[in-house]
Amino acid sequence: MILRPLQLCLTAGTAMNMHFWIGVVALLLGGWGLIQLVFMRGRRLRGLAFLIVGFFALGAVADAEKEQAATDGGFESVTEYDEAQKFGISDAKAWAEQRDELRAKAAAEANEREALELAAKDAGFPSVELYAKAKDVGISSFALWKAHEHQVEIDAAIAKGGFPDAVSYRQAKELGVTTFAALKAKKAELVYRKVAIDDLKLDIDDMVGKRIRVRGRGTLLGETLILADRRQTFDTNGIPVRIDKLPRKTRKWLLNKCNLSCRITVEGEVGRFVLALSNGIVAHRILR
Repeated sequence: MILRPLQLCLTAGTAMNMHFWIGVVALLLGGWGLIQLVFMRGRRLRGLAFLIVGFFALGAVADAEKEQAATDGGFESVTEYDEAQKFGISDAKAWAEQRDELRAKAAAEANEREALELAAKDAGFPSVELYAKAKDVGISSFALWKAHEHQVEIDAAIAKGGFPDAVSYRQAKELGVTTFAALKAKKAELVYRKVAIDDLKLDIDDMVGKRIRVRGRGTLLGETLILADRRQTFDTNGIPVRIDKLPRKTRKWLLNKCNLSCRITVEGEVGRFVLALSNGIVAHRILR
């Protein structure tokens, strides 16, 4: 009396979930085969066989489930069912009504995609997506697109850095800065401040690291130029000037013209010489 209802329930459950139970058996079979293959040296061949059978059984169950779903949904075949699923349709009646229209639309999209791929390849684009972006802005070649992208990057950098124009942006790039404020500060650093030679003599220790422009009378002594006050006949407090960083042509002119005396303007940076007891000027340029 107790076993009969249980038997009926199991029978009904088995009939309704046959694919499920077959899948469970296949999964267990494959799992047991994997265990034998990995951990039981003497049963590896049998384990491999169980694993293969379980794998194919699971595939068969999946196909059967799909076929059952197609039949239950009223579809003519599994192929029709799969195609409808791709379009997001699960109702056979709705699929029958929209099938031709959706297929025509898909074919048109495929043809358009093929045409775009061919056009992108002819224009030298690496992808259809990039070609479509270029086409939206009226560009038909990859070389022009790269130039356009470069210009867009420059425009973005100009806007981000607060530059008033492209010229100032290029100047900033040459000086290694990224904002207009930094460019102005850098330019201020690069400006040579005009200083009288007597003021330079008095304040030279406070000017270390500053860029200056000073005029005087130069005399070349070996590899060092001594800059004196041109208003004095004999200036015993001349300022040493390093000229080793100047172009060869300039150093040659100093050698020929400044052995005794020459009137020059020196642009450079105030700094201490390695072998000198006082500060001097590292010359960047000599103006006659």
